[in-house]
Amino acid sequence: MLGYLSALCQACAYPGGDGLELVVMFPGGLGKDRLASGPSCQAERQTAQLIVGHVGNKGTPPPRAWFLPPACLSHCVRLALIRFRVKVSSSYV
Repeated sequence: MLGYLSALCQACAYPGGDGLELVVMFPGGLGKDRLASGPSCQAERQTAQLIVGHVGNKGTPPPRAWFLPPACLSHCVRLALIRFRVKVSSSYV
């Protein structure tokens, strides 16, 4: 992922071209649509508990149907973009 972000930033800052300015926006506010996601958060919590119980009892990786994306993925991408000197903003809608 870091290689992709690095190549993207280098392509935008290519000296032979016009030099695009890259700005990335992340959703930052608690809009009405995000407040309604409470039940899905509860379902993710229950899935995480199933995964921990499965690994503890059987000692094997959980089934792929129980995949949960990493909780800090957006934060890691944001920090990587800041490292590559990309303007990063959050919306407060």
